[in-house]
Amino acid sequence: MRRGLLVLLLALCGLAAAAHVTDRLVIGLYETPALQGEPQRLLASGTPIEVLARRAGKAQVRLGDGTTGWIEARYVSEEKPAAMQLLEARAEIRRLRQRLAGVRAGIELARARERIAELEQALAELPSLRAAAAERDELARRLQQVRDLLGAEAAEGVASSPASRSGADYSWSLAGLLMLAGFVAGVALVKLRLRRRYRGLRL
Repeated sequence: MRRGLLVLLLALCGLAAAAHVTDRLVIGLYETPALQGEPQRLLASGTPIEVLARRAGKAQVRLGDGTTGWIEARYVSEEKPAAMQLLEARAEIRRLRQRLAGVRAGIELARARERIAELEQALAELPSLRAAAAERDELARRLQQVRDLLGAEAAEGVASSPASRSGADYSWSLAGLLMLAGFVAGVALVKLRLRRRYRGLRL
């Protein structure tokens, strides 16, 4: 008879609900709603339970291992205890920090790979750099030849007539200026081309 009433009471209470034992408690799990005698088990705060029925300030619950019994309903809470929430929050923070560290490591790896690619490209273009430097040296050599010629002509013109000396000086000066302008333009072009290729690297 009592078993039948219990089944009927459970049916009237509807579906079971998940809950927890509230914070900082150790309560007894009893066989009957009277909560008398020795408890079947002691439940610590945060113990997950399933509420099967409520009656007169008592709650019938079921544990994770299938054990059923009665406890005081005031110790039942649908929310997780603060201590459990704190532990879960700390675990989530640790997980997020590990994920962030992984993301940072991935970014650093991508940057390192990009830098390696740039260095490999610069290494591949090194022959072009050497050719440009050789071209610059050749222009410098030609400029020095012009200077030497101008110096020699000036020395020879000391003994010549003023008219012929002035005409020769003018011709050589014009030629020297043209060659100097060509040299300066060539050097500027080489430097501009190298800076564009190597992102402003000074050579």
